[in-house]
Amino acid sequence: IPRERFMASYVPIAPTQAGQNGFYQKRPKEIWAVELREPIKISLSENRGLLKGDAGEILVQYAPGDHAIVAKEIFHKTYQILT
Repeated sequence: IPRERFMASYVPIAPTQAGQNGFYQKRPKEIWAVELREPIKISLSENRGLLKGDAGEILVQYAPGDHAIVAKEIFHKTYQILT
């Protein structure tokens, strides 16, 4: 992940100072997510390649053209579902 994008998405956890090695936490952000029912392939933006997901994994969209595949177990441990 490019430094500029990282710094826009994460905040340092004290005593870490911004830009230093240490611990960071993702800034809260609402996203769109769906559990895949069948395998999928999605072309990533900016010619970054092809994203592949299997049934049972979670397709996450952070912004238009910005997607990720997250294992179901990891998704439920690291994301908060808003209702």
